[in-house]
Amino acid sequence: MLRFVVTLYVFVGFLNAPTTWAGEIEDCEQEENRNLRISACSALISSGKLVGRNLAAAYNRRGDAHLDLGQFASAYEDFDLALRHDPNNVWAYTSRGNASVRLGNFDEAFQDYDQALRIAPNFAAAYLDRGAAYDDLNQPQRAIGEYTIAIDLDPKWPLPYNNRGMSYLAIGQFDQAMKDLERAISLDASFGLWHRNLGAVYLNVGQFSDAIEVLDRAIQLDASDAAAHYYRGASYGNLGDHKRALEEFDAALRLDSTKNLVYANRARAKCRLGRVDGSIEDWMQAMRLGAQTEESLQGMLSSRGFYKSAIDGEFGPASKRALREWTEAGCP
Repeated sequence: MLRFVVTLYVFVGFLNAPTTWAGEIEDCEQEENRNLRISACSALISSGKLVGRNLAAAYNRRGDAHLDLGQFASAYEDFDLALRHDPNNVWAYTSRGNASVRLGNFDEAFQDYDQALRIAPNFAAAYLDRGAAYDDLNQPQRAIGEYTIAIDLDPKWPLPYNNRGMSYLAIGQFDQAMKDLERAISLDASFGLWHRNLGAVYLNVGQFSDAIEVLDRAIQLDASDAAAHYYRGASYGNLGDHKRALEEFDAALRLDSTKNLVYANRARAKCRLGRVDGSIEDWMQAMRLGAQTEESLQGMLSSRGFYKSAIDGEFGPASKRALREWTEAGCP
């Protein structure tokens, strides 16, 4: 299952900042262009005109852009600098915690989330981000506890419902997962992610037509969501529509060629459609990317009577011959 983690930052604005820097402040505040935000915030920081909370705000905004761009060390440094100028900024603590999570420093991250909650015990975002960290540590039960507190504090906020729903999905509590994701959609139906995740739940419980319906909406809202295309492809495949499944897997890989599970599923779709060479190529790519181990593929071929040698993880001539024979037989 594809995990979902959210990084949050709510910008409170510059307080009585110099009006001569209005253009840079506007660019530092905007959400659309992160590189422009980094440039504008850097100009404000270097100007020497900002002090205290205003300077911290510029560091926070720049750090947030670095975080979104995957520049985690730079993000951490900016949030750290923000806290030097505004030591009670709870958003800077949670954001620095999120940067620490991305850097693999979970102990430090939990210290920052805890500090944010010491300053503001009812700060729902800190509970949500701490829950996401527990999810990253594969501790969904603890994550659910954190998301539940966030929901109790802010019951009209859809994000904790989404995250809690995905944690319930991780532990197989599908009814609870559906309820939470449906609640997220009822609070904000304009966000494709909620629909995509609900589609993943329907896929897991075998409600393939329902999955396709909700994934159609997810893709309408965000056509660039590779996971939504993947889930829709898997749903079509389970319904026996391998042509449409293949179209969806192709779309998912055009959007993100690193999605290793897609190759294994596309291999199955190609096999069902009689595209032997393409199917074999995708199986090999799935193994290269780690979606399918050599041992597991040998085991599958052995269980179907196509491979009779040792299951040793060495995908040599005998394994490749068995894979081709199985594929030519239509992957029974």
